[in-house]
Amino acid sequence: MDEIFKELKKRNEEFLDKRSTKELTEAFEATLKIFIEKNYPDGLEQYSLFCSIHNSFDKGHNCVACNLNESNKRIEKFLLQYQSFNDVNLTFTNFIMLLYLEVECVHEYFDIFKIQEPYRLKHFSIFQEIKYWANFLKHPKAFMLVHHPIWAYSKMNYYEDQHEFKLIQNAIEANDVIDTQFVKKYYKGDNLNNKLYTELTKKEDVVVVFPNPIDLMSRFSDAQQKFVNVIEENEIVRDLLDDKATIKNHFWNEDEDN
Repeated sequence: MDEIFKELKKRNEEFLDKRSTKELTEAFEATLKIFIEKNYPDGLEQYSLFCSIHNSFDKGHNCVACNLNESNKRIEKFLLQYQSFNDVNLTFTNFIMLLYLEVECVHEYFDIFKIQEPYRLKHFSIFQEIKYWANFLKHPKAFMLVHHPIWAYSKMNYYEDQHEFKLIQNAIEANDVIDTQFVKKYYKGDNLNNKLYTELTKKEDVVVVFPNPIDLMSRFSDAQQKFVNVIEENEIVRDLLDDKATIKNHFWNEDEDN
């Protein structure tokens, strides 16, 4: 078993393109910096972005703040490993799915707050975009009939001496690209499944172009801030949360009020 492990590790290292790996780690280092800047605007010793929701309530501990902060901690722990990222497919699959798990949590709160769809689409469109990408990863449908897809991301450099360079250029010219517009069209539901099969069946060297992680994290963080603002600025939402999600005297002894 040890020999197999060593051989697999060796093969993986030999397969890596050092320039692409360096570019990927640099992109996610910048992504981490955006996360830290947005999530800890007042430094590590103060409330994080989601924990600041506690400030909207006079007394009590609100589970919305804790649950979403825990979700952000998962994202944080993943991004802190950026120096080990060396595979576009693996890295983006984990990144998008972690963002998606938080999106599902936020959408549950939207339902509780009774936030209407037009408002969600206007101010939180990034959440729906992430959900489309997650649908593609979870339910690939006709993508499973594609041969040898190439994995890339927006604004990624394509070095001319790479084996995949010409394949990528050909795919882009032939419009054999799965990008955000593609997943919005084909992974929002099942209505276009038959057309999707026509689009993808027996295709070779299709390029999957994930969103640029820096841009994605920036837009995602702005939407997180907007979510916090909705609670801070809306008395009806705060009353709902105070009634359903706040535990009184979580940090206080009952005798303190006597």
